Amino acid sequence: MLLLIAHQVREEYYRLEKRFNIQFNGNCLYALSHYLIHRSRQPQSTINNEKARQLEDFLVQKFPLLYRFCEAILGALTLKLDIEPQRIDLLLLVLWFHKNGAISQQQVTRAIILAHGYATASSIANVANRLLKSQLFESFDMPLDVTPEAIANQVMAYIESHALASGLIILVDMGSLNAIHRHFNRRLSTPMAIINNVSTGMAMYVGERILQGVMLEDIVREIGDDLAVEHQLYYPQTDKPRAILTTCATGLGAAANLSALLKASIPEALGIDIVACDVETLADPARREPMLSRYEVLAIVGTLDPHLADLPWISLDSLISGEGESSADAHFWRTGDGGAGQRDQQPDPEKLFAAPGDRVGDDPRYG
Repeated sequence: MLLLIAHQVREEYYRLEKRFNIQFNGNCLYALSHYLIHRSRQPQSTINNEKARQLEDFLVQKFPLLYRFCEAILGALTLKLDIEPQRIDLLLLVLWFHKNGAISQQQVTRAIILAHGYATASSIANVANRLLKSQLFESFDMPLDVTPEAIANQVMAYIESHALASGLIILVDMGSLNAIHRHFNRRLSTPMAIINNVSTGMAMYVGERILQGVMLEDIVREIGDDLAVEHQLYYPQTDKPRAILTTCATGLGAAANLSALLKASIPEALGIDIVACDVETLADPARREPMLSRYEVLAIVGTLDPHLADLPWISLDSLISGEGESSADAHFWRTGDGGAGQRDQQPDPEKLFAAPGDRVGDDPRYG
């Protein structure tokens, strides 16, 4: 019986040790095991209820962390060992641990991760804790329809069980959680910081600095500069999609209309994209560079020549009149094999501007 109780006491102690930052002499655990065995055989305590209440109030004020620890460990053992401790047991346990050298370890900043979705927060916390070799992060996975009040209640429950931590950092996944402190049902007793856009990298950054003893205020102040967003954008160097750019002096809307007309005329089998651009984009090297990097531009069609040396220009007027047909033919087909079967699919400039009701196929010019 003693071995079983000692095992349960040791297991609960190790579970609660880091949570409360309290360290005990190992002999205290065996003493508690003996006490629980013999206490169960003793009659009900006859101590005066008023004196017990006064002693309890004194201990709560004098040793708040130790009192909460004893309360937690007795509560857990009550369920595991099927015992019924009395109020006096809790009071004597607090006095016993204090007398026998309970040591409150250095207070540390606590950290929790709040994120929406199934196992999002717990996954980040698990990876960070394993890499840091410390159970530093607690996690709360939030359903998508959870209310701010429900989240705040969970955070408050955590704060109440870690009341003497030197600070609390909450890492959240979305900015909407930044305001959860408004729903706290009582005043905070410890500094708290909320940081959004949580990621594994951010958790590692925060965790490393907490373990190094960096103050909460310093972590919050430096995290924005140290975790600047890095990005790289890569474009394909070969096999880019072929495209024709359309532009118009009157704006992007007209260029989009012209793009729609070209799309209706050019067979899909040719694999040519028609992309509308405004004049300002083509005139600005920085703005047109992404467009030119993304596509193999065959030509530019429109009403205003952007004068780009490396890109053929076909004016809308010449395309309508037929003067630009040979130029268009050359540019549209320069990547093809020029075979007869493929040329049968070439775009007809005059068909671009046939009215929807016109039966172009009946015109003798088109056979």
